[in-house]
Amino acid sequence: MARLFETNRMRHFYVWLAVFLLVNIIAVNIGINIGLDAHTAVVIPLAVLTIVLLTHLIRSGIAPRIGLGTPARVPAARMWFYLPLWLLVAWPLAQGLRTDLTLMLLIAIIGHFIAIGILEEVLFRGLLFRALLDEGKPVRAVIISTLTFGVGHAFSLLIGQGLTDTVFQIINATVVGFIFTMIVYLTRSLHVVIAAHILYNIMATVTVTSEGYTLLFAGLVVAVIYGAWLLHLAGVWPRVRSRRPGPAGVVTALP
Repeated sequence: MARLFETNRMRHFYVWLAVFLLVNIIAVNIGINIGLDAHTAVVIPLAVLTIVLLTHLIRSGIAPRIGLGTPARVPAARMWFYLPLWLLVAWPLAQGLRTDLTLMLLIAIIGHFIAIGILEEVLFRGLLFRALLDEGKPVRAVIISTLTFGVGHAFSLLIGQGLTDTVFQIINATVVGFIFTMIVYLTRSLHVVIAAHILYNIMATVTVTSEGYTLLFAGLVVAVIYGAWLLHLAGVWPRVRSRRPGPAGVVTALP
């Protein structure tokens, strides 16, 4: 797999994406057939897959090249930079917690979304986004990685989710995915978006907020205001338009 990464990074991404989707689909369908809820059904298989993927990336030396194990290029003194992101994460709490949560279900939800947060960020903002950036076309990289992440949530139809909920999920994932992509482009690190992704999913699940209008509205507001700030005031857009791959196809660091 390490050799595949060096010879064809897109194919390397597709292989891991296929494994991720298959594990999800198979685990959920088997779990439902034996009477388990979706979170309990997938938590162990996804935890195992997370360990396998991270082990592969660390041992092969790929991890730091996609933003894992590397500090964000936004110092601790500028943590206000992430404030809109944490407001988005905390928004569902305003709607109140669900009343049907049990300790075991809560553990399963947390475990499930820790794995999902790591896997999806490594796949879409790590392997895919980095592979596209290394082609020297940042605008294309941002658009494709954002849309792929959003549309990829259509697989929820294969695990029994309704069409309306899936459409909202796709739109919401695309909006949030754009924010995450901008942050990764600026910071060159996956750490913050992994944490935000995990917390965002957990909050959206343990509260009465759903993938409907309320959650989508919050995401759109943050995307418009925060996204515009990132593109304009933080100077992303000029850098994106002028980016070129560095030596050996490696994108040079932001100043």
